[in-house]
Amino acid sequence: MTTPGKTIALLTAALIAACGGSSVVDNSFDDGTGGSTTSSSSSSTSSSSSSSSTGGPNFGSCSEPGVCVLHAPGCCGVCGKPTLGQLDAINQSATQAHYDATCDDPAGPCPGCASQPNPDLFAYCDLDKKQCVGADFATHPLNTCKQPSDCTLRYGLSCCECGSEGLGLTAVPVDYSPVAELVCAGDVGCLECQPTYPQDVMADCVGGKCVVAYLNP
Repeated sequence: MTTPGKTIALLTAALIAACGGSSVVDNSFDDGTGGSTTSSSSSSTSSSSSSSSTGGPNFGSCSEPGVCVLHAPGCCGVCGKPTLGQLDAINQSATQAHYDATCDDPAGPCPGCASQPNPDLFAYCDLDKKQCVGADFATHPLNTCKQPSDCTLRYGLSCCECGSEGLGLTAVPVDYSPVAELVCAGDVGCLECQPTYPQDVMADCVGGKCVVAYLNP
């Protein structure tokens, strides 16, 4: 049984992300297709932008886009802004099971620190290996540009931007469709809205990657 504080930490860690994973385990976990999978390391489009899952019950098993999330192992989430190596890429249906397996003391105290989102992190399903993969969009191959006009601001890297302000601000290519194919479940319909971005930031192209630039650093 989880305490209210631990439940909040669990849900907050699941939202973080914007997405990346470190290591999960290797036994078996039903991916929703009626079967189970055993140890499988996830593919990586770039060694610097993706992480793989190895070792124990395979919470990262997947068979379709849009089912993978980032989740911090343990009871309390991550202090500050998480890195890719601090989060596991898991199937969203396994969030509670992952928490139960990695939290060894649900009643214990958590450190008195604040968590922050990392909007560059996201998770997607590697359909070839049927494994959730965590990635850092800051170095991901899909993050490409030649000039600032190729980039735009966006809240998080989830499928739908509306309502995602809490995921933090990132910069992405104007054509977001290749990323959407990874993180969206089928023909999901997103609400139409006009996000409001801070006036002191802009999307820039630096070193061939879209980045958030602050006008008054």
